[in-house]
Amino acid sequence: TATLGDAQREALDKVAKALAERPGLTVTIVGESRLESEAEAWKKERLAQLVRSEKRRQAIAASGAASAAGVTVSEGEYATLLKEVYRRADIVKPKNVLGLAKDLSTAEMEALLLASMTVDNDAMQQLATRRGVAVRDYLVGRDVAAERLFLGSPKTASEEASWTPRADLRLAAN
Repeated sequence: TATLGDAQREALDKVAKALAERPGLTVTIVGESRLESEAEAWKKERLAQLVRSEKRRQAIAASGAASAAGVTVSEGEYATLLKEVYRRADIVKPKNVLGLAKDLSTAEMEALLLASMTVDNDAMQQLATRRGVAVRDYLVGRDVAAERLFLGSPKTASEEASWTPRADLRLAAN
């Protein structure tokens, strides 16, 4: 994902403070992602989005009005929503003896849906960009002038063995 954790917000608070003390500095933010490391996590997040979208779709169908943007899915309703996502998915589904779609467990439906998803470099580039934007937006929210923050081209490949999802900050003096 492109969300900031508590540790990242704490570190960015220090960066914001340092930038406030040095008005001549600018920052270029470069989001990073790595296909090899993040493909499975990306698929799981995409599946979670599909389940939330299904809940939103059902709420709109029931009330006729747009529902709130922040939809959460409880454990109790997850299986029902996943079954509907699976039913609507355009994937090859196992058939029973009569040729009808077979009833599957939640784990089996998840596995088939995840296996049908493909992750490409474009998805990783978008994720890297969202990470950079999340950092920039956080710093702007900490009163760092937007004119001092620049987004660099996202990086989607790293040779580091210990690579972790991140956004790199590069300082420059005016």
